[in-house]
Amino acid sequence: MGILYGLFGIGGGIVLVPSLIVIFEMNILDANATSLAAMLLLVGVLGVISYYKAGLIKVREALWIALGLFLGLFLGGECAVNINESLLAKLYAGILLYIVLSYFDVFAYFIKKKNIDQKEYTFQSKPLWLYLLMGIGAGIFAGLFGKGGGIVIVPLLIGIFHYDPKAAAATSLAA
Repeated sequence: MGILYGLFGIGGGIVLVPSLIVIFEMNILDANATSLAAMLLLVGVLGVISYYKAGLIKVREALWIALGLFLGLFLGGECAVNINESLLAKLYAGILLYIVLSYFDVFAYFIKKKNIDQKEYTFQSKPLWLYLLMGIGAGIFAGLFGKGGGIVIVPLLIGIFHYDPKAAAATSLAA
């Protein structure tokens, strides 16, 4: 899971939560909580160092995303413990399906009919409050589903902020 975290900036939560449910027979709330607890440790520090040395991290933006994650995690955790477990599982499955499709540019291909092989990534400076808002949303997601925020942050940095995929993974990991 650490390799996935370092390579893609999306964390091991995408593998960890389902593994805890299937292999260790945890319910979804316990698996989410265990995943979040595992991420509280110094996860990804070595990956951040490597990305920083390569000049791929946008530090100021990562700090604003991190602040948003901090605020959103509390709200997402509160929601998770107060929502019906069956509904939480269904929401989780739907969101993961959407994320998988967005990573493969399925929506862009079918909706916009554009050539997905010629995508250009040119970083466009955006207001810092957008990074904070993205962090809050990713934090809510992380608190609800026991995932790192990277699974939300990386696609948004690529799709909306036009980050190069490596810079998106690096900035997400730093946050």
